Amino acid sequence: DAPMGSSSMLAAKPEPTIGATFDQLHERVRVGFTLSVPSGNGAAWDRGDGAGEVTRYYAVDAKVFFMSLTPAASVRLADWISIGAGIDVVRSYMSFHGDKDMGSALNQAAHSPLTDSPFPYADPSMAAPVELSLGGWGIGAIGGVLLQPHPSLKIGLSARTHTSTDASGSLDVEYPERMRTLVEDVAPGAELPALSGNTHAALGMPLMASAGVSNQRVPAWDINADYRYT
Repeated sequence: DAPMGSSSMLAAKPEPTIGATFDQLHERVRVGFTLSVPSGNGAAWDRGDGAGEVTRYYAVDAKVFFMSLTPAASVRLADWISIGAGIDVVRSYMSFHGDKDMGSALNQAAHSPLTDSPFPYADPSMAAPVELSLGGWGIGAIGGVLLQPHPSLKIGLSARTHTSTDASGSLDVEYPERMRTLVEDVAPGAELPALSGNTHAALGMPLMASAGVSNQRVPAWDINADYRYT
């Protein structure tokens, strides 16, 4: 039977957002800002779970999210249409904890035709814990249009550009004790090369497009619906 286990998932839905607007500059102009987490995902699997012997080599705990500060302005061109645009100042963050199968890596380095010889494959005693942490900044843009064909009906469309952030951080890999013992037995006094250090990567917040409708059936109630593509 296949091993069974449990996992936990993280997804920032609904999107955490806070903001403010100011419309005293001109009757047709509105400015404001929002602070939001437009994209965030993560997952975790316990090394001790039944499926841990497999999942630990993909991830034990992993998270990636993007926080955006967006100053923006809109102009009401006519009673039935407004357009707006803003700048996204994006902060990215990614963390990863998992295991590297050093037995498999050594077999590949030795050009072995077998995945589990001469070193064992997916053996916990040959698992090297890996920790990765990255963060960076990037600049993107957002734009949209609001249509009001009827006093009780509003239709909104918006798009947020793909934003690439220049992320930097650290990578830490710890050799398993069994591998250290093996090297010491084969080559006494030899030292394994350091696998930890600084790292860089481009983390991208995906393009997002949204459409929404608001219908005010009675003065005190609005019926809203929206759809988001990522």
